[in-house]
Amino acid sequence: MCLLRSNMPWLLIPVSMSQPRKLIFWSAIGLLLLFILAPVIGQFIPLHLESPVRDYYEGARAIAIPVCILLTLSGTLGKGDGTAVVVAKVFITLIVVVISFLVLVMLAFADMCEWSTGKVLFQNKKNPSSQIVLRSYGCGATDSTSPLYEVCEIYRIGGGLILTYPADTTRIDHSRWLRVSRDE
Repeated sequence: MCLLRSNMPWLLIPVSMSQPRKLIFWSAIGLLLLFILAPVIGQFIPLHLESPVRDYYEGARAIAIPVCILLTLSGTLGKGDGTAVVVAKVFITLIVVVISFLVLVMLAFADMCEWSTGKVLFQNKKNPSSQIVLRSYGCGATDSTSPLYEVCEIYRIGGGLILTYPADTTRIDHSRWLRVSRDE
C-alpha cells in the first residue's frame, strides 16, 4: 500500500496498487456500455444528434470501443496468470478488437442514410429553438429511391441534441407559431 498525496498536505489517501487497474477496467466497461447502449436507447426515444455532431460521435465510437476493449485487459490479467494464460487472454482480446472494429466499419457503410432538416415551416413565437420543420430521410445518392418526408416539431437542446416529435400543421395553434416559409 502506498500513500497518495492530495492538494491538501494534511490529507493522505491510502491507495493500493490495484486500484488504478480497477479504475481503468471499470471506466472501460462503463464507456463500452455507454457507446453500445446509447444508439440502442436512441431508437426508442425522440432524442437525436444533428449531422456534424453525429459524425463526430460515430468517429469517436469507432475508436473508443476497440480501445476500451483493450483497456479491459487491466482487469482480466491477474498476477497469478501463467505465460500461456496471459498470451491467450491478450490474443483473444486482440481478436475481439479487430472484429469489433470491422463490425463498426461495416455499420458505418450500412448506415449512410440519415434524417436532415430541409425547410423550417413554423417557429414558436416564445421559444425560437422550437420549430416545425420538413425533414427528409435519404441516402444522398441520386440513383437511389426518393427521400421520405416527415413534418415534425423539433426542439434544439444544445450541443447538437434535438428532440423530434411528429407534427400536424393542420392542427397547430397559430397564436403560438409564426409561419417562416411557404410551400412552393
